Amino acid sequence: MANELIIKILVEETVRRANLLAEHGLSIFVEFHNRKFLFDTGQLMSLSWNASQLGVDLKAIDAVILSHGHYDHTGGLPELVKQRGAVPVFAHPDIFQKRFHVTENASRDVGIPWKRKTLEASGAQFHLNRNFTEIFPDMFTTGEIPRENDFEIIENGFQIKKGTGLTRDAIRDDQALVLNTKRGLVVILGCGHSGVVNTLSAIGKTFNTKRFYAILGGFHLVHASEQRIRKTMEALGDFSFDIISPMHCTGFRASAEIYKTFPEKFRDWHVGDIWSFS
Repeated sequence: MANELIIKILVEETVRRANLLAEHGLSIFVEFHNRKFLFDTGQLMSLSWNASQLGVDLKAIDAVILSHGHYDHTGGLPELVKQRGAVPVFAHPDIFQKRFHVTENASRDVGIPWKRKTLEASGAQFHLNRNFTEIFPDMFTTGEIPRENDFEIIENGFQIKKGTGLTRDAIRDDQALVLNTKRGLVVILGCGHSGVVNTLSAIGKTFNTKRFYAILGGFHLVHASEQRIRKTMEALGDFSFDIISPMHCTGFRASAEIYKTFPEKFRDWHVGDIWSFS
């Protein structure tokens, strides 16, 4: 029997296998119902190499889903289009906004590093939507995620260009991918800027459930306070799930706390890891 779902981690911060590369970013290959997708594309440097080493033919990708418009999730898009040719790209309309991360000492551009016209000229076919959308059978993008709790706050360092100055970026384009599998809902987050709890709550309301099969990806808790991490663990306990795999921007402290709180459900997945089920 063919696998219903195959997931391969192509880009992430950590690698523990030979002949693979790690980088700051995320890209996950998803094969579902015999269609092949990329969820995010990493920065650029490791996507093509890791894909070839893991048996992923980028020329056979059916579509790309972008979680949000940061460089470490979108930078590999030109390389994919170069190999694949014309390809549908599903994303939120705000992905091309000019973005920065600002500290006391520096300001750096963290937005998508390519102009929309350039990407479209090379073959990227953008499908932009703010709403929860079924993009293929049993495969959904969440669109904008309501910010309902008081602890999943986006840090002030994320700024967006407004007029001649900058203002705080709410990162409204942050979205997750949802797969409605035979075993239950599988949720894949890019950075989870909206908050993993807000994300699960929004998905749960749409499907009228608090039951998930797997939750994986970036939870963006790397700079979170101890209080936020504690509240996140408490809120995650209100949901039912079999697998949780924090990656990318989750951070060591939060990942360790997830392991301590849900040891039997925790999966330590990084570049080169493959997960599948029938």
